[in-house]
Amino acid sequence: MKRKDKRPDVMPFQFWLILGLFIVCTLLNLVFVIFVYGPKEFMFWICMAGALFFAFTAYCWIDEERLAKYEYYGVPVLYGLFFLMFVALTIIGFVYYTKQIVMGEFEWVYLPVALFALAGCGMFAYFTFRFFLQPYLEKRKRNDSEEEE
Repeated sequence: MKRKDKRPDVMPFQFWLILGLFIVCTLLNLVFVIFVYGPKEFMFWICMAGALFFAFTAYCWIDEERLAKYEYYGVPVLYGLFFLMFVALTIIGFVYYTKQIVMGEFEWVYLPVALFALAGCGMFAYFTFRFFLQPYLEKRKRNDSEEEE
């Protein structure tokens, strides 16, 4: 499996700088996990997931073949999670604002902000699917049909 041809090779300084950034982010998340948050807090688990993510990314960054596999499988997963997050934010926001309007607690001054936020989340969900996930799914479908022939 080869890396994408669109991106030029990483220079040695860039390689070590990015690897150092991954290591610093891992250590920073571990500091938050150990010293700041307790296991009953939500941020503890967010920082724990961040530490694991950055440690795994640093591990994959070291080897070219692992990095190619990481990018090949990680990109659609990451954009899929972004898509689901934006869809969820759109639905939650719509339900929240509708509930406030029905109960009469909505400040009508904030209507442009609410509409902009809902439209923005919906727009990001659409663009994430259209420009990142759909080409990957079409490429995958094309590869599967070529293998069957």
